[in-house]
Amino acid sequence: MNLNFDYYTFMGLREDVFQPLIKKRFRELAKIHHPDKGGDGVTFSKVKEGYDILGDPKKRLRYDDLRGNYTLQTHLPVEIFIKPEQILTISPVDVEYRRKIECDCGIVPDCEHCWGSGIKEEAIEMTFRETNLYPDGLTFTVADAGSVDKYGRQQDAIVKMIYRVGGPWEYNKNTHKFTYTVTYNLEQIETQFKDKGYLEVYINEVGTYRLTEDSFLEGSNIAETSHPRLRIRVSILLTDIKSLLEKLKA
Repeated sequence: MNLNFDYYTFMGLREDVFQPLIKKRFRELAKIHHPDKGGDGVTFSKVKEGYDILGDPKKRLRYDDLRGNYTLQTHLPVEIFIKPEQILTISPVDVEYRRKIECDCGIVPDCEHCWGSGIKEEAIEMTFRETNLYPDGLTFTVADAGSVDKYGRQQDAIVKMIYRVGGPWEYNKNTHKFTYTVTYNLEQIETQFKDKGYLEVYINEVGTYRLTEDSFLEGSNIAETSHPRLRIRVSILLTDIKSLLEKLKA
């Protein structure tokens, strides 16, 4: 193996050429340079030497690594953005991404799927159902779900779940809890506490929660709920929650 010789350039190939195309190119060059076809024996020997190296995925990988001329993409990154509502209600998360796979046409020049490149794109759909179990989001590997590399090997997909918060939602990485902010005026809160004995808060797609006086953390306008990962911040326009609760107790 001559590391100082550029077999890619000599054979008219790109360094990221898909593996099956190397054999096709070798056959094309053999028709031109084979001595039986009137070609030059020395040139044909060099062509054959290049094919012996590049045509073998293991030898090619070693050749590329030793020359340091190509960084192999080993994984396909897939990002999933998840809303708090999906996590708190254990809702399934559907995701779709595109990957490159080997075309089964046998590298036909006018193939409508790969146009002779040997690689076609395919849409992949996945459903994840346990997002509520992961407090900080999650990054994991799905085997053989990514694109093929230049050697024709199926790679893995790296799936990263990302919490999408904003508006009334906040996420605390230390407590692993979501906080939902709701705004009331003093009259609304007093009316609910007097009539019902609790403050009723409805959160779209998540549920309805009853906040009693004992729900509120001491000295805070944040209330604990029956959900282990959900807190509710009650924002009052005219006063703070501590003063209001003391007034209602009196």
